[in-house]
Amino acid sequence: QEIATVPLASMADRPGMDRFRPTVKVYAEDEGACRQIAGVVRDTLEIAGHGVVSDGPEFDEMAKLYVHLSDWHLHESR
Repeated sequence: QEIATVPLASMADRPGMDRFRPTVKVYAEDEGACRQIAGVVRDTLEIAGHGVVSDGPEFDEMAKLYVHLSDWHLHESR
């Protein structure tokens, strides 16, 4: 889920970058699996950015699954 994108530039006329802020939701049948998958997502995305929000896992009564939510700031060179 893409929340926002922002073009970034530098004062020294370096190649530009884009910043984007995705939200990642992890769903799993048990709490341990949800934490494990959320950890893999964290370890992967921290290479390109940083986490802003990390919440969960919490049990979603409607889905009957555990959910972990995280928001990220990521940067990509153009």
